[in-house]
Amino acid sequence: MTNHRDGLILLLAAAGAGTDATIILGFDVLTAAQTGNTILMAVAIARGDFSLGLSAGISVIAFLVGAAIGQWILSLARSLANGTGLRRALGLQFGLLASVMVLWHWSDPVLANAVIALAASAMGIQSAVVMNLHSRPTTYITGMLTTFAVGLTRNRGERSGRTPADPSIDHPWKHGMTWLVYGISAVVTGWIFLRVGPLALLLPMSAIAVVAAMNPRRLLREVD
Repeated sequence: MTNHRDGLILLLAAAGAGTDATIILGFDVLTAAQTGNTILMAVAIARGDFSLGLSAGISVIAFLVGAAIGQWILSLARSLANGTGLRRALGLQFGLLASVMVLWHWSDPVLANAVIALAASAMGIQSAVVMNLHSRPTTYITGMLTTFAVGLTRNRGERSGRTPADPSIDHPWKHGMTWLVYGISAVVTGWIFLRVGPLALLLPMSAIAVVAAMNPRRLLREVD
């Protein structure tokens, strides 16, 4: 059965995918999948396309800054015991995405890179929150799929007595479900973006708002 934390993770996966789909359609860079951004940056440098390389580099740096800020907010609250740090971090993430939506309408290249930086910072904050909840990733797709495949294979081996139990692989179907939600959210948000533009960000913002409204005490009991 899906518990409170599973619902949170699925919602944040949808938020990450929606943000990534919107930004890549608008600016040709990613904000959550930093493996892809690193490759984009390297290929752009190899081609001499320094504009794309700069945008990808800004996204990587902003993601790191966002993750550090997210961790700082959580640490400042001293613990996640009352959910204060969690809600503050998610509130900042929501605000950053709202700023992205407002700034999008300017076509100036400097502002375009500012939009990318704000969106990437929001995804960095989300990743810090998820890491502190000791849960599966919401933006690291390679990790999701690897854990899903390895977990299914190991579980079958355990039932047949061929593979020793590994407590680090827990319920692999949850990783598969997270990937599926991620993909569906990217399709839906991308489709909306092609019709209404940056207002498509309202979809991932709504997912974040729902997570922030969840009962943090119940969530954190599940983490413990």
